[in-house]
This record gives sequence, C-alpha cells and structure tokens, in this order.
Amino acid sequence: MSRFEIDIQCAVEVDSTLITAARRAVETTLRHQKVSELTSVTLLLADNARLQQLNRDFLGYDEPTDVLSFPSGESWHGTEAYLGDVAVSIPKAKSQAVQAGHDLRSELCVLTVHGVLHLLDYDHASIADARRMWSVQEEILRRLDVEYSGPDPY
Repeated sequence: MSRFEIDIQCAVEVDSTLITAARRAVETTLRHQKVSELTSVTLLLADNARLQQLNRDFLGYDEPTDVLSFPSGESWHGTEAYLGDVAVSIPKAKSQAVQAGHDLRSELCVLTVHGVLHLLDYDHASIADARRMWSVQEEILRRLDVEYSGPDPY
C-alpha cells in the first residue's frame, strides 16, 4: 500500500477506471523518481473552461490547455512535502487521444506523468531539458504499459 497522499478532485464526471489509472500514474512517477512516500500531490480532472481560467489567471494565457502544473515550492528531496497541483482537461485529453490513435486512459496517463514531472523540476524550455524530460516520461509510461511516442522535443 502506498503512503503517498494523492488527492484526486473531479470537476467533471470521470469513470472510476480513469481515476485509478491517474492515481497509478502519479504513484509510478513518484516511485520512479525515488520520492519519499510521505509526499502529497493534488490532481484536478476538469473541463476546458477550468483549465483556461487557471491558464489565464496564473500564466497569462487566455486559452484552454491539456495539463498545468503548479509546484508548491517545497523541497521534496528525501523529506515529507506537498509537491503541488496538477490540472488535466478531460475534454482535451479525449481529443488528443483520438488524434494520437490511443485510448483516453493512455492519454490521461501521459498528461498526468508529464504534469507530475513538472512538479519534480523537469522542464522542456531547452532542447537538452526537453530530451531529458521526454526520456524519463517514456520510461515511466512503459512501466504503466502505455505505448506513447510523444513529439520530438526539438
């Protein structure tokens, strides 16, 4: 049994199997990165309007997006910490799953892993950082049995 505290909030109706997959994606990412089990994360599953509002209010972009991460700023290396919040747009995840040719569960896992990696200080602002983040993301997705080859990070 995991001692991670993962608070999943559903602002849209979501099948319980997707909630289970999202929780597993958070746990697998934290374990892969050797994060202390006394760590907590909040995951919000919402609609495009909510993601657009968050994107506008906190990042200055007045448009919906697929995933947002809000790191708490607490140090997480080896200690108990609240890592922060990840918000995923379920409608965006559905449309991206169709475009990518895989199911919603897979896309939700991709977005959740990506968001949690951002909480853990990964970024894709530079070519080197993007390649590093995508490599780690693909390793975690393999552990989740999600076949996904994201875009070339540059």
